[in-house]
Amino acid sequence: MEQIKNMRLYISFICLLAFSCASPVMAQKQSKVEKLLKFLVNNENEKFTKNRDKLDAETATAFEAEVKLIDLCDQIWNQQEVTVAKDFFQAYVDATKANFISICQEAGADPAAIRKRMEDNISAILDEYPNKLVYSSTLVDAVKASGYELSDESRKHLYDVHEEELWKDFVRNKNIPKCERYLTEYADGKYKTEAMIEYNRLLFQTVQKSPSASNFKRFFDHDRLNTFFNGRSKRESMAQALSIYDDYLYGNICKAQAIASIKQAIAEYEQAPYLSPGDKKYTNTLEYKKDSIDYETLKLEVNSPSKLGLIKEYLLTHKYKEFRDKANKLRVPFEQQLVWSNPTTIQAYTHGLLMKSNETKNGKSTQKTYTYDENGRLVSIKEVTEDKGTTTLQTNFLYDSQGNCVEEVQVNQRGMKEVYKRLRAFSTLGVILSDSAFYQSGKLIVRKYHPQLGLLAGETVYEKNIPVSSVINQYNKKGQIIKREETFPLPKDPLPTQVSKQVDVYEYDTYGYLTKITFEKTLVNSDKTSGSLIFLYDEFGNQIDSNAYYEYDSTGRWIQKTDRGDAKNTEKIQIIYQQ
Repeated sequence: MEQIKNMRLYISFICLLAFSCASPVMAQKQSKVEKLLKFLVNNENEKFTKNRDKLDAETATAFEAEVKLIDLCDQIWNQQEVTVAKDFFQAYVDATKANFISICQEAGADPAAIRKRMEDNISAILDEYPNKLVYSSTLVDAVKASGYELSDESRKHLYDVHEEELWKDFVRNKNIPKCERYLTEYADGKYKTEAMIEYNRLLFQTVQKSPSASNFKRFFDHDRLNTFFNGRSKRESMAQALSIYDDYLYGNICKAQAIASIKQAIAEYEQAPYLSPGDKKYTNTLEYKKDSIDYETLKLEVNSPSKLGLIKEYLLTHKYKEFRDKANKLRVPFEQQLVWSNPTTIQAYTHGLLMKSNETKNGKSTQKTYTYDENGRLVSIKEVTEDKGTTTLQTNFLYDSQGNCVEEVQVNQRGMKEVYKRLRAFSTLGVILSDSAFYQSGKLIVRKYHPQLGLLAGETVYEKNIPVSSVINQYNKKGQIIKREETFPLPKDPLPTQVSKQVDVYEYDTYGYLTKITFEKTLVNSDKTSGSLIFLYDEFGNQIDSNAYYEYDSTGRWIQKTDRGDAKNTEKIQIIYQQ
């Protein structure tokens, strides 16, 4: 134990001896640095240079931070080396953490005066520097990185110059990064108002030129701009931006190809976070698109009789007539037999094709039999009428290689006399060029068609080359008839109250359903009468009569219609589905 105690005393003695020997050495080294600083602050440049050159490496290393600061002061004060100014701030902080303050005291130098002289010099350099933006940016970054506390005067000068240069640079070339830089560095700067207005404009231009989900989000969700303008809705160009966003989302729907992609795009449109119902221009169009896509899905799903119930669900939840009609046709491939009947008529269908019909009225019976080719095209109709004798008419249809019916001939089989011959000519695109029906009685019917829609535009009836009646139809862009003008044949001495002309005007709802026909009749005496027909539909889109009640099957089709005032007046539809 005694030996350990002696050893500790020995170590303490050695350390004390080393310290007492080191102190004079360090004092000598510090004295050299003090002298160097004194020559510098007193502007004794020759002495400073001479002593700096003589300064030994050990001293320079021992007082590295202090010597670095002194060198920087010399470079800026005496050598005008402007590029090193940025290094001053960190060097000063490092030196003051070491012995620079005590060196100043021993050298009779005022640290505050040194700081002011350096800051004044740096400010003067900044004022003269060619590229003030780059230089001020470098200085600002250096101050921030070092934690150096600039004097109020120098700080104001530096940041004022930097702000002006940032703004000038933005004005010269207005873009988002430069505007964001200004607003980041000067949140409440001199040009804040102008910057915010320009920033909003630039973000709007971005969504205008490059609409994308990220660009719209950046524009609409910018809290700072929304706050500055007292709400998103009050921002300039907001209405235009919402319109562009609406177009963008709808465009995504139109560009999508796969059904799943289209449905996703539709969902994104419906759930658009920035659009209120009033902002959406494509609501009706979107509903049409949804009905279309859902029909395509339904078409794939209805692949067996057991799936026909899906048609009813579709009819209940989708409103457009175009797609409801298509949905109704999905039943046809599974209908082995269908019979439609009322008190006077029976019609029989096989797989959607009318095969036979029987009509009995006022003692007169007419039976028609239809035949088709392997492509499902009607090739003949045999019509047998029983009325104080039997009359049999045979109508045959002839097609060209494109499947267009070019000839229709009806023959009375008693004597094989031709009743009429109807001839049609088509273009290579299938457009009807001419359509004329010639009757043995001397009657001629000439029909004309809309060149784009292919629908009947007009019909004129001639008797022995004299026009006796005509029909003119007008259509909208959707192919719906909107007006029909008909002139009627009149006897040589017509009654004043006979109708000579009738004009019908058709109205439709948003979904394509005929809702009203308004008619005006012109009498021979020029008097006019008018009226209208209103059309009603059930929840499945079937046209109904308010004076009847209906029964439905599981697919949404009515299968029985009964007159409310006469139970015997009933229409029925009976179907046998294939198994």
